[in-house]
Amino acid sequence: MANMYGPGEHFDPKQSKALAGLIRKIYEAKKKRRPTVEIWGTGKPVRDWLYVKDGVEAVLRAASIYNEIDPLNIATGVGISISELAETIKQVLDYKGKFVYDTSKPDGALHKLFGIKKMKKILNWIPSTPLKKGVKETVEWFDKNYKRAISY
Repeated sequence: MANMYGPGEHFDPKQSKALAGLIRKIYEAKKKRRPTVEIWGTGKPVRDWLYVKDGVEAVLRAASIYNEIDPLNIATGVGISISELAETIKQVLDYKGKFVYDTSKPDGALHKLFGIKKMKKILNWIPSTPLKKGVKETVEWFDKNYKRAISY
C-alpha cells in the first residue's frame, strides 16, 4: 500500500512519514513566524501518497471482490517528490517562508511507487482525492486537534 495520510495521522517530525512531519513543521513555522523550515535530505525522493479515505474505500472494495493470495497494490500510481509535497503544504497553509534542505540527512530510496494496473482492473477503481484536497483536510484536522495531534 502507498504511504497513507489523513486526519488522525502521527505528526511527530522525527518519527512520522514525511507528509505529516512537514505539515507540523510548516504549521508551527507559520504560527511562530519563522522565516525557514528545515527539510531533511535533498527533497528529490518520490513517494506515492494515498489519502486515508481512498485507502479505506479500496480495502473495502478489495475485501468484497478479491479472493486471491497474490498481493494487490493499493496506491495512486502517481509520484510526488518531497519538494513538491512541501510546496503543496506551504500553499495550503499559506506559509510565506522558505525551505532549507539539510543534505546531511538521508533521502532514503529515491523512488517508491506502486504499479496500479492490476488494482484498476480488479477493483474497477482509482483513488479520487487530489493531493491538495487531502492535504487541506489533513491540515484542517491537525489545526482543530493540535494538542492531541502532537502528543501521539
